[in-house]
Amino acid sequence: GLKANFNLEGYFTNNDGAGQIFGGLFGRMAYVGLSGSAGSLQLGKQLDPHFLVGFAATDPRGAKETNSGLITWLTGNHVNVAAPTSASQTIASNGTVTTGNNTTSLSNIFLSNAVAYYNSFNGLNVGAAYALGGVAGANSQNSTTSIGANYSAAGLTLAGGWSQDNGNNVDTNKMKAERWSIGAAYQVTGNVKVKANYMEATQKNSSGVEYVKNEVFGGGVEYKPNAANLITVAYYDGKNKHGSDDTSKTWLVSEEYSLSKRTTLYGLVASNKGGSGFSYAASMLNTVANGTNTVFQLGVAHRF
Repeated sequence: GLKANFNLEGYFTNNDGAGQIFGGLFGRMAYVGLSGSAGSLQLGKQLDPHFLVGFAATDPRGAKETNSGLITWLTGNHVNVAAPTSASQTIASNGTVTTGNNTTSLSNIFLSNAVAYYNSFNGLNVGAAYALGGVAGANSQNSTTSIGANYSAAGLTLAGGWSQDNGNNVDTNKMKAERWSIGAAYQVTGNVKVKANYMEATQKNSSGVEYVKNEVFGGGVEYKPNAANLITVAYYDGKNKHGSDDTSKTWLVSEEYSLSKRTTLYGLVASNKGGSGFSYAASMLNTVANGTNTVFQLGVAHRF
């Protein structure tokens, strides 16, 4: 009664076909697994279950690729190459992200060398993973642990999770990144749903000194005037509590129109303002310090 599963995803740029960005062919998911009545067991490079099960379920924008909670997740917590020299420094000023830690350059979204388990029980969906660090003689170093869960009943969805990245093997200060999230969604009427979630991401050195604490709140409303239309209004507010005026505030309105089961037209307008100490804290757009950016998007998505 078991099924064999596999997934292999890679990146390429759509203007010239170049394929060596973010790891190329194995830059995204690359796993094998077995699934059946007892759940699903997956081995390899795969999505963090905290994100997939515990966070995306209540993100106001459904964790879409642009201008959603996915961006706050990616930029909310990096393990740095070197520890900051003072608690007032932010991620942007104290080092760049490398592929030396367990995750890819898209921090804490795809876990490498991971063993993951998923199952569902009467409306409860759970996921857990342990990503091996691959450091000889130091089993926990470079490893990641993640759990996520959501429960839906009577139009209400509750979700949450926790994850910890134990730092990369080139960081002499052994910086650790930890995050947790909670969220809820409620189907108010047949065509109106409200969503809200909160994520906290911290970074500490081997002595337990906290240098980064990003707090991100997201809230929004989905409105379906008919079966083909989906209108979303959302707001994201983020702050690194160890940075002076290190903030990011974003409003956005989006529209999706289904031409068919496989083809969707979409449009979006978003406006973001960052504080004077703006860093990666909940960055929705490439914000200039003390500046406001506005983005317009139009596009078409086709699922083959």
